[in-house]
Parts: sequence; structure tokens; C-alpha cells
Amino acid sequence: MSVIIYHNPHCSKSRETLALLENKGIQPIIELYLQKQYSVNELQSIAKKLGIDDVRQMMRTKDELYKSLNLDNLDLSQAELFKSISEHSALIERPIVINGDKAKSGVRQKLYLRFCNLNVCMYNTPAVEILPRLF
Repeated sequence: MSVIIYHNPHCSKSRETLALLENKGIQPIIELYLQKQYSVNELQSIAKKLGIDDVRQMMRTKDELYKSLNLDNLDLSQAELFKSISEHSALIERPIVINGDKAKSGVRQKLYLRFCNLNVCMYNTPAVEILPRLF
């Protein structure tokens, strides 16, 4: 199983999620997203795997950077928001765990989960609570 985690080692939820994966014997590919700039296409691919239709669902909307860039302006298009994330990877909500063509964000859990080839449905539950049940 090839699992990728978009990880921020300074974030407790990200560290907890990584530890849960490793404790279940999964050695994910660790993507230190703050050290990288992603193309709009890469970000759109992640959004598709997350199953979201509004890019704000994968953004840190309470972050000062989000506010300082006026990204709460509802007139901004999805393309403009993706461009902002591509320029400021710190806007990415963390952690994001990808397994194949599915992904899940560790902070906002607003979608049903079919993850890691297990049939598990959860709603509004943090990944740090779900992952122990998956593996």
C-alpha cells in the first residue's frame, strides 16, 4: 500500500496522524508540503481525491495568512483560490493522507470515508480518531 501524508512536523494533529500510520505498520511517503510549491494541477488532483467541490475545504480558513490575502472574499473563483495555495503552501489544511485515488484531511472531516481499501463510513470525525479503526 502506497500512502502519502502531506505533513507538517510542527503540527500536533499531523504528528499524531503520522504516528498512527506508523504504529499500524504503514510507512507513508512523507511530503513536507511547507518546503514545496505545488502546481495548480497538483492541487486540483488532491482536491479531487478529497472529493471536495470547494477548494476552501482544503484551506486553513482561520489562518492569518488566509485573512491577510483576503481569501474570504466570496467573489474569488476556484481558480484564483488554487493559485493562492500554489503560491502559499501554508494555506493547505493538514494533514492530508492519500491512498491511491482517495484522500482525507485530518482536521476537517466533512465527507464520508472510504479509505485504505476498507469499507468504513465516518462523518465529521478527525482522522486521528478514524485511523486506528482502519488498520
